[in-house]
Amino acid sequence: PGHKATRFAKWFQNTSGAMYYIQYQKNFEPYVLVERRGLPWFWSGFRGFGFNKQSWFYDLDACEYEFAVLRDAYVFHVG
Repeated sequence: PGHKATRFAKWFQNTSGAMYYIQYQKNFEPYVLVERRGLPWFWSGFRGFGFNKQSWFYDLDACEYEFAVLRDAYVFHVG
């Protein structure tokens, strides 16, 4: 459920512009690229798996940040 907001069918179609906007959804937990200046603080005390990024994205949504998906880019986790 953490990546449903990405709308992968749209990403795979590859017919959007360079990016497309998405709506925040509960438990959203994407990999992101952001400029640090002005962002809400991310509590570094989280350790291990679970809810660290989810709570931060909840804060971003509450601060009315917009979320977008880059069309021609992807990130994956190894290890």
